[in-house]
Amino acid sequence: MSFAASDFHRYHPESVTNLPGNGGRMSRTPVSSAKHGLFPRVTKSQRTAGDVIYRKLFLANVHPGNEAAAGVLAYLEAPSRGGDHFLLGRGSMRDVQADIEHGQPDWLGVGRLSASLTGGELHVEVLMESPDAVFLNGGLIHISSKFKTNQAAPQSVKPGDSVQFDDAAGVWNAIPREDDVAFPKGVWLGDGLVLTDDDGGEEWLRLADNLHTGEIVGTGDGASNAPTLANLSNAAAGICTQQGKLPVLTATCGGVARTVTIQPNGACTGYCAAGQMNTAEGVWAEAIAWTTPPDAGTDIIATYRENCFFYSGNVATVTLSQQVAETHDSSHTYCAGVMEGGDLEPSIANFDDSDTDNGVFDEIAHPVELTALGTEEEDWSVVFTSATSYTVSGARIGAVGVGSVGEDFAPLNPVAATPYFTIRAAAWSGVWASGDSVGFTTHPAALPLWFKEVVPPGTPEEPYNLLTWGYWVD
Repeated sequence: MSFAASDFHRYHPESVTNLPGNGGRMSRTPVSSAKHGLFPRVTKSQRTAGDVIYRKLFLANVHPGNEAAAGVLAYLEAPSRGGDHFLLGRGSMRDVQADIEHGQPDWLGVGRLSASLTGGELHVEVLMESPDAVFLNGGLIHISSKFKTNQAAPQSVKPGDSVQFDDAAGVWNAIPREDDVAFPKGVWLGDGLVLTDDDGGEEWLRLADNLHTGEIVGTGDGASNAPTLANLSNAAAGICTQQGKLPVLTATCGGVARTVTIQPNGACTGYCAAGQMNTAEGVWAEAIAWTTPPDAGTDIIATYRENCFFYSGNVATVTLSQQVAETHDSSHTYCAGVMEGGDLEPSIANFDDSDTDNGVFDEIAHPVELTALGTEEEDWSVVFTSATSYTVSGARIGAVGVGSVGEDFAPLNPVAATPYFTIRAAAWSGVWASGDSVGFTTHPAALPLWFKEVVPPGTPEEPYNLLTWGYWVD
């Protein structure tokens, strides 16, 4: 099944502020493509003092045929036009700004290819805007030559405008806003640069994972809680502290395998009282103090990854696990870390029908049915008022109607003009009683994204700044 641009909507979260509660669940308020549609204007005081601004966005699958959007990828397309820079991070369905400030996601960036590629390379050099962006071990890099340089346009064409090439005049003219960038259409990025898909070359390549297992870094003596530890032997590019890929040390203490995890700040958590690693070098600043001493003669084992990238100034050298397939000229090629969003389809979780003595809900043969258009992020409660009747309410949405075990129940989502979900009459059996309940959580067919704008102190004004990002569906 193919998808059109119209099968995806971009929605704001429920709260859009500069406060800790910024973000939250998906609203049905579209993100405007107009200037400042996502990020607000950066004020003079912010540019003078410097600031960090966060905005959350949901990329929602609204396919009318309820098809799952498979293998969705999201990435930045081009750097900022100003002295600031943007980063992209993974969100959750309900997180707010305070959550990501406390536990930072892995922030992905974009930069211009620093050295041209001829094909066959296993390393890529990228001139980034700042060395605060990561490339995900075992993840993907997007290499895109979908840009034309030294292009001409009338003065009335502004950065961010949708444009179309006039072959006779040799210029790009503004057209009504649209997502199609297949040549001769595109987006004017300013300074003679156009984003347009003219078969210029685009590929997604898998990055090296650099996993190291079974490395012996110490030996227990049965007496010391903090035996001497060797530094990690594969740390030339630094130790990976990305989500889900933190270093883990294992020791046998009292005959039981115990683990310690090294957090992004280098501190240890788990079966330890202290411990600190300099993850940039894989060196111990403070040996791990295990809760009880590692057993005498037993090995202390490290499992970790070396970063798949390193910086020299703002140039990131990225290691691939796949060879570059095409040629890419550094003058018009940009590279970005990629967020793999998986399949975008509505889902149900936390189904609980245990609050009944004799009632049965057959969630295998007759599961709660969801649609891409109607499903919201919500915790639902079905409460029986008699042997056959029940009420349904959402923790946030409130009451949505009264149902009966003898009829299908499909409460209407008034915003989407389609049901929140459907419960089939055939799902109910057994004997239900007043007070019995069923609960479940629904998740929409959406990918939650966080964007971070970093404004260094003394940033000059840029009246036509742009956040340029893209997505791909398999």
